Amino acid sequence: MKNLILFLLLLVPGCIYSQEMKVKEARLLQDDLAALDNPVVDINGNQCALLKIDAGTLEGLTFPDSNQYVKAEKVGNEYYVYVPGSFYKLKMQQDKYLPLEVNFKEQFGIRFRSGSTYYVKLDVPTANKELLSDVYINVRPKQADLYLNNELQSKSSDGNYKFQVEAGNYNYLVKGGTGFFCGRALTITNPKLA
Repeated sequence: MKNLILFLLLLVPGCIYSQEMKVKEARLLQDDLAALDNPVVDINGNQCALLKIDAGTLEGLTFPDSNQYVKAEKVGNEYYVYVPGSFYKLKMQQDKYLPLEVNFKEQFGIRFRSGSTYYVKLDVPTANKELLSDVYINVRPKQADLYLNNELQSKSSDGNYKFQVEAGNYNYLVKGGTGFFCGRALTITNPKLA
């Protein structure tokens, strides 16, 4: 029985920039009553503040620290995030970008008030060829399949795979014909910024 060996041959950064989301703007929407019209309360029964996060066409934005918010939902091109009135930090992430934690108090002088609505504009760089990294992976046995984030990559007859990816977090899995498999997490970053 053949052992399945996974060997990461070479990871070549294809750019000198990292894919980072940033908050371009954050401000109170004094005339927006959405937080009052559709109130959401925290565990203490206090009304939350509403953050309307404009992410443009970015899909899959998540808020991994559930202690920082009460409710999050996508409405059109915005993410509505309800936060307790006393909070001022929020962590955001998306698979193709580095995680972002924003301290609204320090960066924008904002401490969320219960029942108020805020506008937050994300600055998200668009993917382009210059921001991709080349990844080379050699697998054994040569006829094994390679999956990147659960998506089968094109078949390889010699066990060598080459593909381009944006900076971000990935999981890869190699499945051999004998039922063996091996998987790992892979983070693509810019070594010059690390």
